[in-house]
Amino acid sequence: MFKAWMAKLESKAQAGNSPQVESSAAIQMCSVYDKGKRRSCRFRAAPGSDRCHCHLTESKLPNGEVLRRVPCPDCKQLVHERMFQRHLSRCPRRRDEMEMEQLPFFRRGCNLPDTEAPPGQQRREWAAQVTDLSHWEDLMSKALDKALARLITGQIREEERRRKRAEILGECTLPTPAESSCRPWLKRVQDRIKVDGTPADTKHNTQHAQLLVKIVDAGLLQSQGRTCFLEYGSGKGRLSRWLALAAEELGAADPAFVLVERVTHRSKAEHLIDVPQSMSRVLRLRMDLADFDLTELLSPLEPGISVSKTTDEVPVSAKHARHPHERLRRVQMAASEIRGDTGQHFRHAVACAKHLCGAGTDLALRSVARALGVSTESNTTLATAIATCCHHLCDWNLYVNRKFLEEAFPDAAEAFTAMTSMAPWATELGHESMGTALAPGINVAAASRKNTFVDGAAHDELSSAVHAFAAKSVAPAAAATEQRRRVGRLAQRVLDAGRALWLVEALSFRSVDMVVYTDSSVSPENLLLLATR
Repeated sequence: MFKAWMAKLESKAQAGNSPQVESSAAIQMCSVYDKGKRRSCRFRAAPGSDRCHCHLTESKLPNGEVLRRVPCPDCKQLVHERMFQRHLSRCPRRRDEMEMEQLPFFRRGCNLPDTEAPPGQQRREWAAQVTDLSHWEDLMSKALDKALARLITGQIREEERRRKRAEILGECTLPTPAESSCRPWLKRVQDRIKVDGTPADTKHNTQHAQLLVKIVDAGLLQSQGRTCFLEYGSGKGRLSRWLALAAEELGAADPAFVLVERVTHRSKAEHLIDVPQSMSRVLRLRMDLADFDLTELLSPLEPGISVSKTTDEVPVSAKHARHPHERLRRVQMAASEIRGDTGQHFRHAVACAKHLCGAGTDLALRSVARALGVSTESNTTLATAIATCCHHLCDWNLYVNRKFLEEAFPDAAEAFTAMTSMAPWATELGHESMGTALAPGINVAAASRKNTFVDGAAHDELSSAVHAFAAKSVAPAAAATEQRRRVGRLAQRVLDAGRALWLVEALSFRSVDMVVYTDSSVSPENLLLLATR
């Protein structure tokens, strides 16, 4: 559109209607690239500069005064020095940070490790060579065997270890998940899910249903006592919605739900019309998992003491924002309602998540570890049901079981970097889809979508040509792809096995299992860390 507009102006200039219009070659645009918008700035550069007036760090007025722009420490926006204090009083990012610090159960960096890794063990760039894959596959296979031997102990359980290895690596056929007809309560939950117009058989809802079955079978949906479900990285809170409906259908006690998510979402599940009664006690906290203090949540209150802070404690700058104090007050009231002001405590606390990305899983496990002392004093049973995801986003400083990697690999830091680099290979497409783009310049699928082939015979002839070309090259390509997928799956399972082993050996969880909760065709990220203490 911009080019068409410039061409129109040039044509007018050439016709003599606008002699002052500059040609497009003479107009210099701002050279700043906006990473958030993934494009360059579209303003014209200031005279004598390669930046526009908005991105100039210094500009000189006709009276000789020099205006300097400095970046805001919170939102990074360039602001004039003389307006800097005014901007700080109105900066939305700064206001959000100040509001977050007033949220209940917030303690900055409480789930971060006390010490970072030595400089020599920081994550390094790593590129796998084809000749190295077999070496890494052998190392990771031995590491997985060691982890399973420590998770499933005893000589007589060798067959169980082999079966578990084949299950988590996808080397055996899993039994068909129980249909809703075999579980009447699940059928009723799925019928209620359809109230908002969402089909119950979509991929996400299929995973929710199968996660729910695993959680119920593990006895984590208790029928008696005060239960609190902590959904880490909750997003819209869909998993909590399924849990709430299942609790109501199974006649379980009214559970509490605490949803922790660092970004905002529309169409939150707790606001849907089918859950007001089921999710009567809900607390949504907008904060990072590193700052969520589970210890404070599980600590029983002394009678007469409330977790709500008075509005006088809210910063003045937040009070003058667009009703932030009212929003904060509502959150504090919800926290008081969930915990109660009578000194009661939860009997069961379940940390759950669906596809918790990378280091988020480690932060969630660290928050559970910090709450062990309080849970023992208050006689609260801790459990986890976390479906892991995005292993390439794991962080060496946050990973919970570096000790296991140091025992299993010659260079633990290098092995961790290699595994996080190879983990995405497990989710690559199968080689059966490669034939559509093997021949140079030929893509049958793309051509079909564009209706290029009117004659069906022509389409069949081209398809035959592509498959003939593929017959010569698919075999080695398919073998390489299959090896990459196998190595990537091994990398994921070793990282998750280290987490499961940490729950057993460091936190003394009595029951820990790595469960494949759905088929890889539904989701390639299909492992659930199920643990009870």
